[in-house]
Amino acid sequence: MFMRFLKCAILSYTLIIMPPVVHAGNAILDEYIRYGIENNIALQQKRENYKMSLELLNEARGLFYPSLSLNMRYTLASGGRVIEFPVGDLLNPVYSTLNMLTGTQDFPQIENEFFYFYRPKEQETKFRVVQPLMHPEIWFNSRIREHEKEIGYIDIEIYRRFLVAEIKKAYYNYIKTGKVEQIITETIELLMENLRVTEALAANEMVTEDYIHRSRAEIAEAEQQLAGASGKRQVAAAWFNFLLNRPADTPIDVNNGQDRLLFVPNEADGALSVEGREELQKTSRMIDLAVDYERLVLSDRYPKLTAVVEYGIQGTTYSFGRDDDFVLASIVLTWPLFEGFQNRASLQQARIRRNITELVHQETQEKLNLEMIKAWYDFEAARKAVDAAESRLKSANSAFRITERRYSAGQAPIIEYIDARTSMTNAGINLAISRYELYEKYAEYERAAALYSFD
Repeated sequence: MFMRFLKCAILSYTLIIMPPVVHAGNAILDEYIRYGIENNIALQQKRENYKMSLELLNEARGLFYPSLSLNMRYTLASGGRVIEFPVGDLLNPVYSTLNMLTGTQDFPQIENEFFYFYRPKEQETKFRVVQPLMHPEIWFNSRIREHEKEIGYIDIEIYRRFLVAEIKKAYYNYIKTGKVEQIITETIELLMENLRVTEALAANEMVTEDYIHRSRAEIAEAEQQLAGASGKRQVAAAWFNFLLNRPADTPIDVNNGQDRLLFVPNEADGALSVEGREELQKTSRMIDLAVDYERLVLSDRYPKLTAVVEYGIQGTTYSFGRDDDFVLASIVLTWPLFEGFQNRASLQQARIRRNITELVHQETQEKLNLEMIKAWYDFEAARKAVDAAESRLKSANSAFRITERRYSAGQAPIIEYIDARTSMTNAGINLAISRYELYEKYAEYERAAALYSFD
C-alpha cells in the first residue's frame, strides 16, 4: 500500500512540475487582463486626466471663434465736476448791439449756463462682438494643448502596458504559491504515511521509538511550512484582485489546465529594440511641446489684430427709437514694443526647457535599452534555472525511491530517509517556483520590449 501511495505522490509531483504544454495564449488570463484594463483604479484616474486634457484642448480651440457679450450699464450720478457754458458772455454783446440798433429791448440779456459733467441718469446697453484676426499666441496655445492631449493618451498606454505585465506576474505568482502549497500538502500526506509505517516497524521492534518522534517532528515542520505557504497564496490572491479592482477574497480561476500556461519562446527574440515603447513617444511629444512653447513666447513680439463690433442704445432712459441706437466697429492693433526685457528672459527659459526635454528623451532611450537588456538576460537565466531544477528533481526522485525501499526494509536510518524526502520536496518546490518565475520574467521582458499587442 505504501509503495502504491508513493507512486501516486511521485506522479503528482511530476504533473505539477512537468514541462507545460505551450499555448499561444491563455483565454482565462486574457479575460483577466481585459477586465483589469477596464476596471483598474489607477488606469481609470489616467483616463480622467486624459478627458481633462481633451476639455483643455476644446477650450484652447474656442479662442479662435468670436465672443459675444451683452453689457448693460445704468448710472445715477450726483455732484462731480461742473462745466460752464458761456452762452451769456457770447450773446449778450450781440443782443445789446441789436437793441441799440432797433431802439427796442427785444433781445434780453441771458445768463451763462452751468451743468454737471456726469448726467444724473444715464444708461448704456450694447452687444459686443470680439473676433481675433491675428493672434499667434492662440495658435501656439492650441498646439500646446494638442501635445498635452497626446501625452495624456500615451500615459494611458504606458500604464496599460505596465498593468498587463503586473497582472500576468500576479497571476503566475498566485499559481506558484498554490503549487508550493499543494506540494507541501502532499508532502504532509507522505509524512503521515511514513509515520504509519514507522509505527508499524517500531511495533515489530525493527526501529526504535525515537524514529516515531522524529517523524512527528517532520510533520509539524511541514505543517508550519504549509501555514506560511497558505498565507503567501492569500496575499498573492489579494494583490491580483487589487489590480483588477475586485474584492480581495474573489476566487481566481486557474482550474482549466491552462494555468500551466502560456508562451515560452525557444529561441532569443533576435531584435533587442525598444522602439515600440510608449515612453519614447511621450518624450518625443514633450520635445514638440517645448518647441511650440518657445514659439508661443516668441509670438509676444508680434502685433495682434482684433475686430470689435458694438451695437446698442444709450440715453437717460430706456427708449428704442430710431435715434437711440448706435453701432461701433473697430479694428484694434496691439504691438508690445518694450516690456523691460521680460520677453528675453522668458525666451531663454523656453529654450532651456527644450534642451532639458531633449536630454530627457535621450536618457529615457538609454534607460529603456538597459531595462530591456536586463529583462532579456533575466529571462534567459530563468530558463536555465528551470532546466537545472528539472534535473535536480529527477535526481531527488530517484534517490528518494531507493532510500524509501531501504528504509522500508529497515536497512536505512530515519535521518537518511528524512534527508531524501526533504531533498525531493525542496526540489519539487524549487522547480515550481523556477517555472513560474520564468513566466514572470517573460512577462517583464514582454513589457520591456513592447511585445504585447493590445489588438
